[in-house]
Amino acid sequence: SMTSDVRALGRLSESLAGGSGGRRPRRRRVPIRRGPGPARRRALISKPVVLLIVVVLAALAWTAFADGGADGGADEVLAPTAADADQADVPVRPVGEDPERASRGEQRAMPGAAFARVDDVRLTLPHAQPALVAFGEGDRAEALAMEPIGQLIANDHERFEPPRDVRGPAYRVLAGQGRARPATSAATVVMPVDATVLAPVSGRVVRVRDYAMEGGLRDYRVVLEVADRPGLHVQLSNLLDPAVGVGDTVEAGTTPIARVRLLPFDRSIDDHLEERLPYVRVEVKPASQPDPADPNEPAAIPTAGVRGR
Repeated sequence: SMTSDVRALGRLSESLAGGSGGRRPRRRRVPIRRGPGPARRRALISKPVVLLIVVVLAALAWTAFADGGADGGADEVLAPTAADADQADVPVRPVGEDPERASRGEQRAMPGAAFARVDDVRLTLPHAQPALVAFGEGDRAEALAMEPIGQLIANDHERFEPPRDVRGPAYRVLAGQGRARPATSAATVVMPVDATVLAPVSGRVVRVRDYAMEGGLRDYRVVLEVADRPGLHVQLSNLLDPAVGVGDTVEAGTTPIARVRLLPFDRSIDDHLEERLPYVRVEVKPASQPDPADPNEPAAIPTAGVRGR
């Protein structure tokens, strides 16, 4: 019929137009149906990427939680453990101490911790939990400069350049006294009343004697020869009732030397304490001849535990 012919001619013309390079109409993307349910588009982010993002966010949340817990509990100087004793000089970041406690040098127990050194000789704390560790100018010209080990809380000496902070006790450096001495040629370790003074180095006792202090007070001085360094002596003073004698061997941080003495008069170190406490004074010096005789020395009074002079 006429109508069928017209339709046939229309289809023929459309076919010819498409084969001659005419633009074909764009096809509309039809969503892919996979099984029953509404049609879904393909995800723009793959599952492995989503999983990776979740893991990273979880790690960041855990790190923030751990840092918050550590900062909340760090209120004392970190003491070296037996596991890191050989790495006591590893630099550490300043710890978050309470300012008032830090200014007094208070710290938790640190048995066996080193607080200073001279060359390769380390000096161990003579008490596991000192009230204060301070360095100042020595009494004797031959006293050697010690390098503090620990964390500086105050430097009152204009000529002292502090080393970097490392694991160890908190310490302060006292103001100069106008002496021609190194700023750290003497150490003052403040202890509880009647505390036992332990050997700061391993070695041998070479001298135990009493001497006159100001006001006629008699004090004891103990000198130790450092093991493997016979040319180096460590001197302790402000002592009562020595427990060692000449020739005895001692072990650092273990062997009792004496009881610490509470002086009956004021000292500059008292300005940094809330109450007067006893302290032992430590100096390191080259080995020398025995001290000259004191012409004012009275007859010796026997003391229990002293076996040599």
